[in-house]
Amino acid sequence: MNQRNLFKIIALPVCLLAFGLASCEKDEAVTPPDSGGEQVLPGTAGEVTEAVTTEGGYALSYRSCIALPEGGSAEVDLTASLPASGTTTEEIVSNWDYAEEAAINSVYSGEFNREENGFIITDSLLVYTVSYGTFELTFEFPYETAQYDGTDVPEYRFEIKDKGGKFELIDSKERDGKAYALREYTHTVEAVFGGKSYEVSKSILLMRELGPANEPYLLSSIAESCKMEEVVMDGVTYIFTVNQIWSDKQSKSMEYYIVPGVWIDEKTTHLPEISNYADDLYIKNTTLNEGIRTHSNYTYDGLISYFRTTQSYLVEFNYFVLEYEFCHDDVIYDDGVLVYKDFPDIKFTDFENSFTFEKEGEVYDDGNGPCQNYRLIHTLVGRGVDADPGTATTDLIVKVRL
Repeated sequence: MNQRNLFKIIALPVCLLAFGLASCEKDEAVTPPDSGGEQVLPGTAGEVTEAVTTEGGYALSYRSCIALPEGGSAEVDLTASLPASGTTTEEIVSNWDYAEEAAINSVYSGEFNREENGFIITDSLLVYTVSYGTFELTFEFPYETAQYDGTDVPEYRFEIKDKGGKFELIDSKERDGKAYALREYTHTVEAVFGGKSYEVSKSILLMRELGPANEPYLLSSIAESCKMEEVVMDGVTYIFTVNQIWSDKQSKSMEYYIVPGVWIDEKTTHLPEISNYADDLYIKNTTLNEGIRTHSNYTYDGLISYFRTTQSYLVEFNYFVLEYEFCHDDVIYDDGVLVYKDFPDIKFTDFENSFTFEKEGEVYDDGNGPCQNYRLIHTLVGRGVDADPGTATTDLIVKVRL
C-alpha cells in the first residue's frame, strides 16, 4: 500500500496506544433491506463483520451512514484488515547487545484511493513498531476512512493495547555450513476495532554466527551460579559457573574466577593558604560526578569483558575543596550463546565524611607575617550494595595566615 502522503506521526514511549473510535456511537441497526446489506441510522457506523483470510488474518467490513444537508442520507461500505498471528521472520545479528526495553512507535498515514457514489474513500494504515535498537518488529493494520462532500463519515479506527514481549533461548543450529546461536523474540498486541478485540503476535528469530559447523560449537549455555567469595580494598572475586552443551555431545561445567576492581583514591596534594580564618571549618557540599565508562580488559579468551567507570567526588569546605576518585569495574560474560551481566553490584553508592583540623606546631613568621600551620585529616568511606566499605584519607598541612 503506497504511503507517500503522511498525515500524522505519533511516537509514544509507553506501551498503550489509542486511536479512538469516531465520535458517533453505533445505534441499534434497523431491519436489513432485501439487498442483504445492513441498514444503519444516519450519523452512525454499523456492526463490524469479519472473515478469515487465506493467510490466517481477518478481513473486516462495516457500513457507515451520513445525513445529507439537503435531507436523506448516504451509505458507504468500509473495510479493514488484521495480519495473521504467529508469523516469524529471521534476522542475522552480530551480538546480543539490544536494548533492555522496547521503544514503541506508531505511524498513521493515508492516501486517496477512490471515489464511489460521491464518497472519497481513503486507504489508511496504522504501522506499529517495536524496536530494540538492533532489531525491530512491525505490525501493520490497514483500514479505510471516507468523506462525503468534505464531511468525515462515521468510522472505526484501530485501538492498540500492548501486551508485551518475551525472549526465548533456542539451541544453536546449522545453516549453509555455519553454526548460529538463536534467540526468538515474540511480541503481542491487542487490536480493538469496532468494539471487537483481536490478539496478534509476531516473532523474530535472531541468529548470531558462532563459527563453522564442521567444528564443535555451543548448543546451549546456562549460568549455574555466581557468588562473591572475597572482598578486598582493591577488588572482589566472583566465582562464576556455567553449564555448557556442545555439538560434539560434550557437557562442560566451566568455572571462572573474575577479579574486577573497586577503589577510592585521594587526588588533592596541596591546599592554598587560608586568610581570615574564623575557626569555623565545615563541609558545605559534596558532589559525585556522573563519570566516564571505558572498556578496560578482556580475559578468558575474550569471554569476559571489563568496563571501568571512573567518577570524581568533590568535598567542598567553606575554605577549600578536596577531590577523590572512585573506580569500579562492570563485568559481562559472553560466549556467543549466553550473555550474563547480573554480577554483584560492587560500586559505591553511599558516602561518609569525617575530618579533624588542628594546630600543628608554633606560630611562625614566613617573611610576610605571622602564620599557623594546621593539619587536615579528612576520611572518606564509600559503601555499596555488595562491596565492603572502601576508605581513603587526605592528610595535608594547611597554612593559616594570622
